[in-house]
Amino acid sequence: MIPQKLKKLMVPIIMTGLSFLLAILLYFFVTWQSANPYIWRGILFFIPCFCFGLITYLAYIEKISRLCSIILSLCLAVVSIVAASGLLVYLSIDAATTTTTEIKKYERVLRISGITEEFQPNIFPAEIPADAYDVNFSYHPAFMMGGEELMLEFKADADKINSYKKEFEANAAWIGNGPNTYAEDYGIFSGTLTSFNLPYDATIYVISATPSHKDDWNHGKRLLTAISISENYVLFYAEKW
Repeated sequence: MIPQKLKKLMVPIIMTGLSFLLAILLYFFVTWQSANPYIWRGILFFIPCFCFGLITYLAYIEKISRLCSIILSLCLAVVSIVAASGLLVYLSIDAATTTTTEIKKYERVLRISGITEEFQPNIFPAEIPADAYDVNFSYHPAFMMGGEELMLEFKADADKINSYKKEFEANAAWIGNGPNTYAEDYGIFSGTLTSFNLPYDATIYVISATPSHKDDWNHGKRLLTAISISENYVLFYAEKW
């Protein structure tokens, strides 16, 4: 049986429970589902829960009346919904406009982004090889009209590079030589590769390239790689725009 005193406090008690559950869901979303988890800012979602708990406590010790606790709870509910919505929008925009470059977040990005799953075969390594060096990594999520892109490049020993070379040759839809090469049928236009600062002897492998409509590359997706045997260099690049 619920004590009679608690029955009079059901509104703030229910609000406390609901706000706690919602805070957990929102905190999970902005930490587990983000390339850059908002661990500390996400705690702000728990402020309404604390406030509802305080209202419940004050009503329980009769510092405020039952009617006052109901009014305060309802007002706080409205304010909390608006504030939480605003915070969620702010964090979502911040996450969508932030480029991730921390190498240690590479595997996390693979887990949450899903961009590599857009392509078959998916030739991105599940993890950065332990012996890799001169590693560069970047991930930019899609936002509004902007595209999503994932890039990983590094150097490794000759055996590792040669194994990648065999894999790329077996799966490539098109192969080109040099950083100035282009193939419009595969979405590689003049200047497309200039941003990568590729070695002069790099071989380009287009693993997959699909326009949104036939011969229309205004939107599309592509997966390409590059190898330089002389520098033991490899590039992985996926883009969807």
